[in-house]
Amino acid sequence: MHGINTIIGKVVAFPSAKQAVSKNLRIVTFFNASHYWGGQLEEVASSKGVNRGLKTNTESRFYALILQALSVKDHKAALMELCSRDGAQRKINGLTPVNEDVVATVFDLSRWRMTDQIIRICKPLVDIIGDVESRDSTLADCMLQLIWAHRAVINSPLMEGDDPAFADHAKNMLNVHFHAMNTDVHWLALFLHPLCRKLAVSTARHSRKLVDAYRISLDIVQRWKWSKEMAENLTRDLKAYHNGEAPFKGGKSDGKDWWKSLVVNVNSHPLKALAIKLFSIVPHAAEVERFFSNLGGIQSVKWSNLTIPHMQTFGTLRNHYVRQLHEIAIAAGKPTRRKHAHMHTPIEGGGIDVGRADELLKDVLWTPQLLTEQNGANTTETTAAEPSPEEVDAEFDKLSTQVVSPVDGDGLAASVPVSEVYNLSTLDDIRAGKAGASNVDDELELVSRTSAPDSWDPASLLLSLGV
Repeated sequence: MHGINTIIGKVVAFPSAKQAVSKNLRIVTFFNASHYWGGQLEEVASSKGVNRGLKTNTESRFYALILQALSVKDHKAALMELCSRDGAQRKINGLTPVNEDVVATVFDLSRWRMTDQIIRICKPLVDIIGDVESRDSTLADCMLQLIWAHRAVINSPLMEGDDPAFADHAKNMLNVHFHAMNTDVHWLALFLHPLCRKLAVSTARHSRKLVDAYRISLDIVQRWKWSKEMAENLTRDLKAYHNGEAPFKGGKSDGKDWWKSLVVNVNSHPLKALAIKLFSIVPHAAEVERFFSNLGGIQSVKWSNLTIPHMQTFGTLRNHYVRQLHEIAIAAGKPTRRKHAHMHTPIEGGGIDVGRADELLKDVLWTPQLLTEQNGANTTETTAAEPSPEEVDAEFDKLSTQVVSPVDGDGLAASVPVSEVYNLSTLDDIRAGKAGASNVDDELELVSRTSAPDSWDPASLLLSLGV
């Protein structure tokens, strides 16, 4: 979900927000780098029921900044109590106190208010990453989660002490990138989810219509070299599906499974083939990222002389065994979704609304290197690799070079609200799971075998159908 990460980065690039996350980074790196003060903070936090540590920053993942903000907020009471101690503010018995700038940052009330606002605005976006990073997520999942998060952010009220300018900036950034991500293919996948028909095609001012489903679908299947007869049958199916007519009545939360279990032949109802192929697209690279991360556990500092063939063999074996365990878990009816702390993540596979888990994204990755510094009889540790303000700014500067073209996505201006594109009144019903056979692989293959290589034009076909 690189696009969501980019949105979060653009949101927190607002000057006061960026300053707040930089100060949070300073708190985290100081206490994680200091053996003594880090241990003291852990003790105080534990006494207050906080059992998670401070999260370190990952420069290339802006959602990590929100996880970091969450961890700093969890430690607010512990940080204030610890930094109020006399020994934290001045040198006693040769022990180096907490750095003055860190103490000042801990007691900076404006930073706490901004941190809280950042969390409230960005948390729905961070949740998307946990919600859709499973191997059975679809393009429809991505769009539904994005729309859901967009509604949550837009409807978020201003609290006392909030910065209205930051709230406006966040909503504008979200609008810009929402329209860029609202592509024809993403919309079609959402439309083909049986619970989302009324969400995708509605009376909203800028809603796409059934004719758009014709246009987009015909463009896709022409590239797949479907015959004219199959294309005509497809337009017939799209109309029946849009109207909820047989054989396309009803629906379920697992859109892909609904289409697979639909008792129709894809040669007679080719919309089934189109839908299954669209629902088979995995809209993220999480599995690949985890694979490379796992390879890092195979070849470590001690195991550094493995050849490339050996790495390939170990990686293949590991993935094979992980897949076997996954299939065993499915057969046993156990949850197969990855659970993450603080973040809402679907527990069970197959569906756009399968519950939320009360845990957060996996621990974030960057850990500072330590230097040992002698102070009389005591030893403290300071960070040698703490990112400087310039380095943090450089990461945000990279975002400024990313320009969203107005022709990307749906081509609508950022000022157009999502409520004028999708029927948001259906969202709660969708979350509640309310609706607006033969071997699938063989049927999909049948489409290719029976499609004659005749030539046809989508525009001419639509014209002949009176569209």
